Amino acid sequence: MAAGEGKEGAAREEARLLAAYDRMLHRVRERLAGGGGSPQALRQALEEARREAVARGEADEAEARMLAGFLERDLAEISRQLRSRGLSLRDWLLLDLELVEEGLLELLARVADPTELAWFRLAEEARLAEAGTPYRTGEIATLGSFQCTGCGERIHLHRAGRLPPCPRCRGTAFRRVGRGD
Repeated sequence: MAAGEGKEGAAREEARLLAAYDRMLHRVRERLAGGGGSPQALRQALEEARREAVARGEADEAEARMLAGFLERDLAEISRQLRSRGLSLRDWLLLDLELVEEGLLELLARVADPTELAWFRLAEEARLAEAGTPYRTGEIATLGSFQCTGCGERIHLHRAGRLPPCPRCRGTAFRRVGRGD
């Protein structure tokens, strides 16, 4: 296989995984639209979205589990930061509302309810304390700002994508940050 074909294949694979992530997010939003915003409903929606991605051939089992984990982490981290800082979604996202799909805003607002996800926050904080930095180069994350833990450089994702190495120091560890950080 020629070098160009390998790069094209890798780009197609990347696009396939990002599309699967976006479809899983859409499915979670749809499942929660009926009013089920409890932690159990969120976990069930994530599991159903994962199974559907596998059933439709959008991702294999391992990929779907990885994507569901990334999606769960993104929603938990965004809701934790919003609650701890008292920020609105517009402030936190650093983007015009027109640039963000309305359904994502609705999902994040539902997930950001502190009474519904208090246990989820505690579990996520415990996991983060155990694991250290929650984001690494190569992981898929949804839109937002990320700060390199090595040099403090910020990178911004304007849609779901893989986190690149830090452009300043080539570091691979990041934390999600908001405007006030």
